[in-house]
Amino acid sequence: GKAVVMVCYFCGQKLDMGGVVGRHEICPQCHRDVRCCLNCAFHDPGVHNQCREPQSEEIRERDQSNFCEFFAVNDAESPTIPEDSVQKARNELDRLFKKPKR
Repeated sequence: GKAVVMVCYFCGQKLDMGGVVGRHEICPQCHRDVRCCLNCAFHDPGVHNQCREPQSEEIRERDQSNFCEFFAVNDAESPTIPEDSVQKARNELDRLFKKPKR
């Protein structure tokens, strides 16, 4: 397949993964796990389970390598988080953390 360039969630480094990302891949710049939820194209903080793949298992440690079979690299050339999901997540955070008005 075509070479896939992804962006490391943790440091922003562009990574040329060549298609398959193994569980032991680490970012050469920040040394964090590459194959983790936060680097996955399905990751979306604004949806249930923070994942747009409905069949995925609940993953607690989203910043660490895991066995999820649905992992798909985020494509550096076309970010996958839709703007409405970003807004939904912001609204939810506001709801959770803003002090109530008196």
